[in-house]
Amino acid sequence: FSSLVDRITWEQSSEGITDIHIYLKTPQQWGYRVSYDGTNLLLSLRKPPVLSRKGRRPLSGLTVGLDPGHNPEPGAIGPRGTMEKDVNLAISRLVERELRGLGAKVVYLHTTDPLPLGRRAGVADRLNPNILVSIHNNAVPEGVDPLANNGTSTFYYHPQSLRLAENIQASVLKALRLPNFGLYWDNLYMCRIHQMPSVLVEPAFLMLPEQERLLTDPRAQLRIARAIAGGIAAFARESMRGSR
Repeated sequence: FSSLVDRITWEQSSEGITDIHIYLKTPQQWGYRVSYDGTNLLLSLRKPPVLSRKGRRPLSGLTVGLDPGHNPEPGAIGPRGTMEKDVNLAISRLVERELRGLGAKVVYLHTTDPLPLGRRAGVADRLNPNILVSIHNNAVPEGVDPLANNGTSTFYYHPQSLRLAENIQASVLKALRLPNFGLYWDNLYMCRIHQMPSVLVEPAFLMLPEQERLLTDPRAQLRIARAIAGGIAAFARESMRGSR
């Protein structure tokens, strides 16, 4: 077995179907790839990054992928005409600055160039970051009361992304003190990317006037960015402790 795998078991659950169970040596999984070599199915598990663990650049060795939500499409639009895509990109730029200050390398899936949603998984695979964070802000559909449904939320899909989502959600909640709109498992495109832990965070609701003002305040944007970066750093520290 590899240095990542403790043991593998399998069982035939029904005719023509075999269940394979792979037990890892550490609790955190860092992504996987699936491909075919002829008729052979290949599963590649990704090794964890090697971080410095010391000094003022504790994330040295970590590459973070950022996906500013929407762009070029406007996304949600606030009461004063604020476009979600502009807020998402502004916060992403600040997250980049914070992460670089901690020693991480940052790559973007896109910034202002058009990149259809269906192509972003391929770009993420090519850029190959250790983790991927998609930054959005929220709205509610017609007929839903925004005064009763608002606040901070974070989404994940694969179990390998759960702790990253939990750390970011907790960090942003502490920074903004908005209602906890929830941590959700959801079948979102950006969360389904499996080559690395991937999450989608929505710090606030752009359609509410007071939260729109918050999201367009440079000081609040910096608080959000520091909180997202702090959640990433907490996840990295936790994961490295588990890999010793």
